[in-house]
Amino acid sequence: MNVCSSTYNNTPHGKLKIRISPSLNSLEFFLIREGRETLLGIIKNPLLLWDPVKIRCLSTKEIIAELFGQNTIIEYDGVSIIWNYKVWPPAIDSLFLAKILRETDYLNRNIRTVVDVGSGTGFLGIYFCVKNKAIKEVYAVDVDPEAARWTAVNAIKNNVADRILVCVGDGLRPFREMPFADLIICNPPYIPTPPGEASNAFNPYGGTYLLENVITSARKYSDGELIIVYSSVSAVEVEKSKKKEKLKGEILGRLKIPFRVPAVLSNRRWLDFLINQRGLKFYLDKKDGYYYWHEIFIERIPLS
Repeated sequence: MNVCSSTYNNTPHGKLKIRISPSLNSLEFFLIREGRETLLGIIKNPLLLWDPVKIRCLSTKEIIAELFGQNTIIEYDGVSIIWNYKVWPPAIDSLFLAKILRETDYLNRNIRTVVDVGSGTGFLGIYFCVKNKAIKEVYAVDVDPEAARWTAVNAIKNNVADRILVCVGDGLRPFREMPFADLIICNPPYIPTPPGEASNAFNPYGGTYLLENVITSARKYSDGELIIVYSSVSAVEVEKSKKKEKLKGEILGRLKIPFRVPAVLSNRRWLDFLINQRGLKFYLDKKDGYYYWHEIFIERIPLS
């Protein structure tokens, strides 16, 4: 079955745009040059936002690779953000959360105040703000000042700058300890590190510092709900944190995807830890082109 096609063969002098269908079953690459969009290729049923196995079959793969991360435009369900390589991008897990929000009643609820913890490019908070007109304010907080800058840029791009309040800080700590938010959303780093290696707030992919901190402190800032994203490899930390605060959750969605974090895949000790102690799946003959797989969970945790 042909899962990808491409239509362009010239040298690029423009920007890359990636459009993901609302159902996540197709991904289109465009070259934007002189105000015009040219289709570079289509991938059906992508496993990741950057799916190298399927991108390899596109004749335009070198163009796409050259432009990827250079102020790339990522568009989902009518919301378009600019992503620069200096900031962690909205990957398939963020898009999956947006899809879950879209398929449930969250975009129609009377939600007034939202906190997006670890906002990165601002995609999740901006998506929520654009799609739910009842929202009065979204506090987008990230420990990285560069991420906060791009959140502000993307809020302006989507005409919601008057409802997005950008904060630089560690998790929920910039806020007063009072239940002011109706909803907290968070797609944190969720790859636990091996014993003896510290987990910190500044690692964009490894460690469970923010994941654990948000779960254990959420009640101080909201009496509504927390929606959190995590991996099967960090389920231990999630359950431990919920138990500590006597919280119970409900799984809203789950998605099996390839595990593709170069810093982990190149670290034998880290990789062995995840396989042997955290259930990271390894397929000797590869599965759909990938050796390693994990499962992403979207969990709703009531806080009242």
